[in-house]
Amino acid sequence: MINRNALKWIAGAALAAVLVGASLRMVSRHRQEKAHEAFGRYLQAQIEQQKTASIEAIARFHQQFNEQKFDEIAASAGRPRPQDRQRWLESMRNLRGGLGAFQSVKSSQITCYSEPPGLCTASYVCEYEGGEATEHFALEFRENLLIQLTSVDLRSPHLPYSSVDFEFD
Repeated sequence: MINRNALKWIAGAALAAVLVGASLRMVSRHRQEKAHEAFGRYLQAQIEQQKTASIEAIARFHQQFNEQKFDEIAASAGRPRPQDRQRWLESMRNLRGGLGAFQSVKSSQITCYSEPPGLCTASYVCEYEGGEATEHFALEFRENLLIQLTSVDLRSPHLPYSSVDFEFD
């Protein structure tokens, strides 16, 4: 028969093992939660950086549009597809001629996504000399916030050709 001291020792060892196992699970869960929180903060910081970079890229687009530097817009955008290049340049010149110079942003909304990573979309309503226009942008981030404008859609009810919508390579 097992003596009482041995039973107490076995029960104590079993209780200690259960407590150690529970403690290890709690520590592991706590570490996982901390890692998840840190990753969430990292993603949020990336999204904020992408929003700021998107605002800067769109401001650069408006400046280049005003200065009629359409080749520079195309260069920052990865260029229109070769078969569309002449049509794109002509459309941009027609838009600039019809809308006049960009004056101000009336409203904007920028959304950046964590999945797929590096994608932001922006919708702007802007005032031009010739009236109001709606703009939609798609922006892609690569290589640590190297931004590329992947599509532009400008629409204005004040123009007979109401839209220019191009995707870039």
